[in-house]
Amino acid sequence: MYTKIPFFRQVLVSAFSCDHCGAKNSEVQFAGKLEDYGVRYEVNVINGVAFDRTVVKSDYATIKVPEAGLEIPPETQKGSIKTIEGYFLATIEGLQAMQEERRKFDPITAGKIDEYCETLRQYKDGEKMPFTFIVEDPSGNSFVQNPSAPTADQYCKRSQWIRSAEEYKAMGYSVDEATMQADNDKLRLQEKAVEEIKGMFGDVKNKVSQSKEEQDALLAKAKASAVKTGSKAVATAGFVDFSKSVEDQGHLNDLEEGDVRAEVMSFPTPCYGCQLTGTVQMCTSSIPFFKEIIIMAFVCEHCGYRNSEIKEGGGIGEKARKITFSVEEPADLNRDVFKSNTAKFTIKELGFDMAPGSLGSMYTTVEGLLAKLIDELEANNPFGRGDSKQDEKFMGFIGELKAMREGKKPFTLILDDAADNCFIYNPL
Repeated sequence: MYTKIPFFRQVLVSAFSCDHCGAKNSEVQFAGKLEDYGVRYEVNVINGVAFDRTVVKSDYATIKVPEAGLEIPPETQKGSIKTIEGYFLATIEGLQAMQEERRKFDPITAGKIDEYCETLRQYKDGEKMPFTFIVEDPSGNSFVQNPSAPTADQYCKRSQWIRSAEEYKAMGYSVDEATMQADNDKLRLQEKAVEEIKGMFGDVKNKVSQSKEEQDALLAKAKASAVKTGSKAVATAGFVDFSKSVEDQGHLNDLEEGDVRAEVMSFPTPCYGCQLTGTVQMCTSSIPFFKEIIIMAFVCEHCGYRNSEIKEGGGIGEKARKITFSVEEPADLNRDVFKSNTAKFTIKELGFDMAPGSLGSMYTTVEGLLAKLIDELEANNPFGRGDSKQDEKFMGFIGELKAMREGKKPFTLILDDAADNCFIYNPL
């Protein structure tokens, strides 16, 4: 059956059962393409909660438990979805399948297998802990559930690698195709590094399309902050008059020659929507009582795709900044928020912390920040919607966030930025 796991990917699920002997088998095949990189999960199993983790093993994945001397190769238990305990149980059942015949013809080997199965049972029953459960998949299509979602998984390490030609050949590629794909992967890695550098000037390719109204609204926020201190604010604090086009900024001539604030830079950038060349326009502005900001606006004349982004400027502050904001009524959700890439934010009532670097840099409202958080948590927890206890915990957490976003529940938002690059608008 062709189906899609919510927030994960498309799969083909097949199940077999025999009415005569009672044999049953199920298998999962991945209908989508290979991921860009191979993936490795290393789970440190220290308690019974870890045994209930859902693990997706693709056709090309290898499972290892070094402490037990166990290695499940790709061709064994391929295309399966089980818990960690389930993989131990399936391994024991597989080893015991021919034991009766083996005891007749090779009792020594049968005895050793019985001893090893008893060892695996001790691991399965939690009598031998801690141990390490490793999933290595060159296709990148395997997955290990995070039981503590939406918080970080402190007992699981996830890493990626560039596939080699040998790994491509093991997945069925011919020698020439494997070599070509491995070379393309190395080239793509180099291109990604270049794109990350370009992202410092406006990472258009990873942004969601905006309407003209959305882009104008974001730029209007910067304008409102820049001019709120008086008529001279445009030249002395804002530098850019957003009521005019980027070409019509005559007041910038009052600044000294070579001042970067007088420049509106434009440079071509591939459009995320149609891949044709669009234009990014970039300039600096300033929010009174905060600091300089860098404003980037992208517009594609071919397909109409547009996006805007505001990032911190002016370097690192002399001291760190921590802002504690109590959201007590719906109007508080409309407060403008600037969250930099270096800011950590906390929702005190939920005991929730999001580390610096998460969600990137954004200029939005408190409501918009919560909406973005909800979208990211749902997208990055593919097994968050189910009937297990952990799924109920996750969905309950999302429900709490949605209630806060809708103004139904008061909460405390804390921004903690070691670089002094966060801001919440104060209307007073």
